[in-house]
Amino acid sequence: MRIIYSLLLTGYCFCNSPVFAQAILPDFTVKNNKGKISVSWQNKYLKEVKGISLQRSFDSSKNFSSITTMPDPTDFVHGYLDAKVPYPKMFYRLFIVFDSGIYLFTESKRPDPDSAFNLTNALKKIRAENSIKKPVVKEPVKPIKKAGSSKKIKPKQDKPIVKTITPPVLQPQEVAAEPIPKKEEPPFPSKRIYTGKDNNLVINLPDFKLTNYTVKFYSEEHQFIFELNKINEDFLTIEKVNFLHAGWFFFEIYEHSQLLEKNKFFIPKD
Repeated sequence: MRIIYSLLLTGYCFCNSPVFAQAILPDFTVKNNKGKISVSWQNKYLKEVKGISLQRSFDSSKNFSSITTMPDPTDFVHGYLDAKVPYPKMFYRLFIVFDSGIYLFTESKRPDPDSAFNLTNALKKIRAENSIKKPVVKEPVKPIKKAGSSKKIKPKQDKPIVKTITPPVLQPQEVAAEPIPKKEEPPFPSKRIYTGKDNNLVINLPDFKLTNYTVKFYSEEHQFIFELNKINEDFLTIEKVNFLHAGWFFFEIYEHSQLLEKNKFFIPKD
């Protein structure tokens, strides 16, 4: 089995020369320093980022697989060192999911040769040149009080009117037993979302151009993980590393805000 040695650096960025400019998402920088590939970027999105995964492939448009997922995608700067790669001219791209559920794949790119690129010095320089963004603190909403009064306003309640209703006596022949309709459950596994090759998750929605789909994912304990909306591909593969562990997961598919399907899938251990 091929072993990939990697160095994940968060809270910093890369540069060694005065002319170096760190790329800003959705753009990113890829450097090749004597066979070691460094991928780095700055995150200046105003909207909240839910997850970022780094992917690579021998091809520029397909067969991408994730090699790492950022532990804190909201951090100001990120870097990843792919120390041993199967081919020095591999293609790299980022899979970015926002808190709103919108996602995107960046354009793929090959590394630029740079034998003078120094990871640690680059991190220190960019961090020194950029201030750390402060968390936004929201003030709690204060309850509205009536002017000139410190008492809470309680709605007036009318006294309930109690009536005694005598139910009619039904004869046995008047009672007709109606069959209770059975709720149809979608078959497992789903035809729309299922585990495919290499145990990655496949989303198959061929009529995505005519329908506005939203997909929500939950853990086995039914805790919300993330969601995808505005799906613009009929066949989408989500890498299993985005779910962080093996096991059962649940999902819900909404069609124009109406629940279309509720089902589950299983990701086995490697």
